[in-house]
Amino acid sequence: MTEQTVTLEEALKLLSLPREVGLHPDDNQPIVTNFGRFGPYVKHNDEFRSLESEDDVFSISFDAALALLRAPKMSRRRGQASQKKTLKELTNNGKTIKLLAGRYGPYVTDGTTNASVPKRLNPESVTFEQATELLEARRNAAPSPRRGAAPGGRRRAAAAAPRARKTTRKAAGA
Repeated sequence: MTEQTVTLEEALKLLSLPREVGLHPDDNQPIVTNFGRFGPYVKHNDEFRSLESEDDVFSISFDAALALLRAPKMSRRRGQASQKKTLKELTNNGKTIKLLAGRYGPYVTDGTTNASVPKRLNPESVTFEQATELLEARRNAAPSPRRGAAPGGRRRAAAAAPRARKTTRKAAGA
């Protein structure tokens, strides 16, 4: 929608925002719909819920808005990150190692240590012994340095940069 293409009817609808849907039965505070930085939403006090489409801002019913507010918040990114797909469980003498599909490729875990499966190995053909070796190699490896940290704890560029001297300018004509 642009200034040239907006109709009088659409402009009046937009000027009516935020739209009050009704009063919440628990505390008699208004439930409103509007457009925000992250798209269309329903709001009650400090609780926000995203709406599916932009048309819902103008058409959602009181009951639907109330149901949306009473539903628990969905954590999209965190929910996706925590769901790991188990490819295989390897068991030997009561000890279990899981082969999982992770964000950066397949890896094995015993619950405390994670080790990536090398690209040369087919994840489906990893044995319990190979998984144990990968985990043991990971435990014995030196800890990886933090990203962006220089040795010694100081940034080299800042320490090596010469400081500029303050100079005073003489006033013209003096």
